[in-house]
Amino acid sequence: MKIILKYISVFILFIYMLLIFLPKENLYYFALEKLAEDKIELTNIKVQDKYISLVLENTNIKYEKIKVASIENIEIKSLLFQTNIIIDNLKVQKSLKKFLPYDMKSIKITHSILNPLVIDIKLSKQFKIKNKELMKYLTKTEDGYRYEYKF
Repeated sequence: MKIILKYISVFILFIYMLLIFLPKENLYYFALEKLAEDKIELTNIKVQDKYISLVLENTNIKYEKIKVASIENIEIKSLLFQTNIIIDNLKVQKSLKKFLPYDMKSIKITHSILNPLVIDIKLSKQFKIKNKELMKYLTKTEDGYRYEYKF
């Protein structure tokens, strides 16, 4: 029994150390390269590598060299089976006010390996979707809108 407990504790310690020493900044730069393929840039960023999370501060989002939004704080936390992205103080450019809310306090995005086909997005502010083209792909549920994609 002691041997099994010892192996379990070594395994848990290994997973914890893996999460701490994971090269989070390298994953971030890889994500920047993938976004650049779609002409999306993140600029004016201060990157901080915390123990189990990566924090991006004062981020500007540009699409085709045009500033689209600014974000005060993004925290990407990757745990063993779940990844959380928390976006604080998102401000969309006023020219896009027709499509998206101008100011959102908080957005929380959650993805779990246990349920890989579901990405949960929670907004701090309710807003109406005015784009009829977008509404074709969304279905209304009790919790809000749901986008389902079938392979």
